[in-house]
Amino acid sequence: MPKRKNLFFSLIILLLFVSCEKNERPTEVAAVTEDTIDGCAEDDSLADSLSETLLPLMALPARELSIKVNAANFTAAQNVKIKAAASLLEKVVNSYEFREKVLDFQYLGQSQFASTNLSNNNVYQKIMTGKEQLSLVEDKTLNLELRPYYTWRSVVAYTTPQSTQVNFNTKYLNYYTAADIAKTIMHEWLHKIGFNHDYNVTSRRPYSVPYGIGEIVKTLARTL
Repeated sequence: MPKRKNLFFSLIILLLFVSCEKNERPTEVAAVTEDTIDGCAEDDSLADSLSETLLPLMALPARELSIKVNAANFTAAQNVKIKAAASLLEKVVNSYEFREKVLDFQYLGQSQFASTNLSNNNVYQKIMTGKEQLSLVEDKTLNLELRPYYTWRSVVAYTTPQSTQVNFNTKYLNYYTAADIAKTIMHEWLHKIGFNHDYNVTSRRPYSVPYGIGEIVKTLARTL
């Protein structure tokens, strides 16, 4: 009998030990799982792969509109500034952010621009065709002839519907940043593809396509 009792108690102790092992294992697995989840969120290799996958999307549509600015009779320093602005403008208009800001532009609480019946999407699509009114060619290129002039008046630049030329007041060009020049180029070119604004200062003029998109270009250009 003593041997049987000892054998019985030994079996009980063994079962209790095994039971404790089974209860501990899920706790250990849960701890490992939690650590793994936390580790994945901070994993550098995963962050790199995500950036490689997601960042190119921010550049959509990529380089669809080319910028060709023919600048004549400017000084060497002015030409450098114009060239830098044209390069900056090309990056801006071919960015995802530019497209989204044009599509989301608001006037009077609605997605629209002043002084046009086109929807925001149609405004964007028209820009990306690159079709100037005097050429009627959808070459996906912003073509602009830039010429210098000077006046003490507060006119940054001007053009006429009958000409491909835009006159840039050197009073402003000489101290403008590349972002400012890019804004002016875009504003004047938008006239070339048919967008206008009120001649006099009105409450809606800043929300017209030339002024509204000009400001979008300047804002985005400052981030590059």
